[in-house]
Amino acid sequence: MSFDKEVKVSLLFFAKARELSGLTSAIFVTEQQIKVSELLNKISKKFSLDPIKDSCVIAINESYCENLVSLQEGDEVAIIPAISGG
Repeated sequence: MSFDKEVKVSLLFFAKARELSGLTSAIFVTEQQIKVSELLNKISKKFSLDPIKDSCVIAINESYCENLVSLQEGDEVAIIPAISGG
């Protein structure tokens, strides 16, 4: 029996992620249980974020995440590139 339930989440793109994707937000369907690195890989591939993928962090419902996450229908997933400046 498989427990790979899919959920729809809201993606939010910031800074360079917004520029590369051409979007401020999008709906994305993914597995409910997923590693953050795998989620970022899938989002990067679909929305042309490969050039910045290694410098991005993921926040789910305004909390930074790493490792394995359990997503719920309607969760807000923010893709936040590293910000440089001085």
